[in-house]
Amino acid sequence: MDIKDIKTLLWRWGDTLEYCAKKQSEISGLRRLINDIATESPPPPNGMPKASGISNSVENAVIKIIDKYEAAITELSQDIEKAMSAKKKIDDAILLLEPNERKIIRLRYAKGYGWESIPLQMHYSRRQCFFLHDKALEKIALFCTKFDL
Repeated sequence: MDIKDIKTLLWRWGDTLEYCAKKQSEISGLRRLINDIATESPPPPNGMPKASGISNSVENAVIKIIDKYEAAITELSQDIEKAMSAKKKIDDAILLLEPNERKIIRLRYAKGYGWESIPLQMHYSRRQCFFLHDKALEKIALFCTKFDL
């Protein structure tokens, strides 16, 4: 895994919680739709008998729609689990860094700070920040190689 891949991995790591929140919101929306569909059964018109052939085909269509929504929920849940698992592995790698390297990685990739702001936050020169950043990326790359991330 090269440094460019590590940076991409870290940007994804930094966005994981927002990504999972969006997926969770989609799941909630689908659950509301399923609930609305399941609880909404319009009554037959006043005094009119139900035509069994039509209601069966409508019922089958509703069941198919609910099944598709439930499959989408399962897929979204799996996406969340996969993203959180990857985040946990990167969290573990970051814990192995020195505190100043860890802070630079968090500022850059979790908080999205630019290289103008990081040296100010760290009270280091820009050159020192780049050096620490590169050193941290190498350590993370080594961790990722060792544990097949």
